[in-house]
Amino acid sequence: MRRPVTPQPTNQLTASLCIPARNEAASIGDLIDAARRELWEPGTVDEIVVIDDGSDDLTAFEAALAGATVVSSAALMIEVGPSCGKGDAMWRSLATSTGDLIVWCDGDIRDFDVRRLGLLLQPLRSDPDIEMVKGYFRRVNADGLPTDGGRVSELVARPLLSLLMPIAADIREPLSGMFAMRRTAAESLSFESDYGVDIGLLLDTIAKWGRSSVVEVDLGVLAHRNQPLDRLALQAAAVERSILTRCGLDHAQLGKTLRRPRHSSGGGIEVISAPVRRPMAEYRCREFSTR
Repeated sequence: MRRPVTPQPTNQLTASLCIPARNEAASIGDLIDAARRELWEPGTVDEIVVIDDGSDDLTAFEAALAGATVVSSAALMIEVGPSCGKGDAMWRSLATSTGDLIVWCDGDIRDFDVRRLGLLLQPLRSDPDIEMVKGYFRRVNADGLPTDGGRVSELVARPLLSLLMPIAADIREPLSGMFAMRRTAAESLSFESDYGVDIGLLLDTIAKWGRSSVVEVDLGVLAHRNQPLDRLALQAAAVERSILTRCGLDHAQLGKTLRRPRHSSGGGIEVISAPVRRPMAEYRCREFSTR
């Protein structure tokens, strides 16, 4: 495991671009190529790391061919067990990246000006009281037409936040997978292993350092690949669980199966099986205490 990074003056902070990806061979190469040209070569970020989360396509090959450092999620932090989702891959990226600042980016974005990812780093480098920078954007569909926002965000996350955690209700994109954090902050927080990770880190950052520790930047226009309802339903359940547990409920009090009576497969889908990863800082302390 990498040794902790020695704190640096704000204007000398290094940065890592970390991309958790599973079966994103169609888009990952172009994304990495643009990131190398627009972020790595100018020195905005010091490394580009792709965490391959069990892809069964050519994601790892395409990412390496484009010039990224590619690491299998299953090969990181093996002592905690098998990799089990997006959030787990993000957590494990802390064990292989080296930057004082971490930018996380989804691997499925297309036709995006990656230079804007550098905007996520600017507040962290200019204000020591900022711990997280969330990116917001204007969504477009496959035809390039504007949409009203992400379905899970607008129909699940935003209503729950407005009712239960209004301190975070003004965040434009609470589920955005495009955000940056200080390593010290990220390593002090637990990570949901699945799609509850983005909202979980946002709410935990606010709880620990206050609403003013989170700022947002405009990332422009973003086109995501449309997800089928089957997958969105699982994402929605994970987001609901992440919010509700931070309102005092625990996993034992929540149902573990998503019931969709009219779904063709019948029965239900297990939704609360992914473990919560303890703060990476705890593992670092454990490692050095045994030396």
